[in-house]
Amino acid sequence: MQHFQTLLESYTHLGEVDATWADVQAHKSDLSGLHEQINEITSKATETTEKIHADLAVLQHFQTLLESYTHLGEVDATWADVQAHKSDLSGLHEQINEIDEDGKRREEAFNKKLIIAYSVAGGSLALTIIHLVLRLIGIL
Repeated sequence: MQHFQTLLESYTHLGEVDATWADVQAHKSDLSGLHEQINEITSKATETTEKIHADLAVLQHFQTLLESYTHLGEVDATWADVQAHKSDLSGLHEQINEIDEDGKRREEAFNKKLIIAYSVAGGSLALTIIHLVLRLIGIL
């Protein structure tokens, strides 16, 4: 037993075993907390990765859809053509309005001339009837 006691006394750090044990237990607890945090981070990273993959699939589908459009490259040219036609239509609308106004002016002038023509014809008819009546009576 003395030999065993001498052996134990020869260990210089034997007294620090309890402190080391307490440190190991504290580190074990810290590592357990870190392990939980790493698991949470891994879980979130997995969810994010799955979402990214889903988004990529949607984007790839959209890209395929866009690539299937035969005339997609002509959109800008078509847009320019539409804008030019829009401008032309605006000019045509102005011309139509001018023609409409001119037609209204001509119609008013025609109506005035028609009224004058009817008045002259009515007056001539009235004079003819008066002349006929006067002849029938014997005055003329």
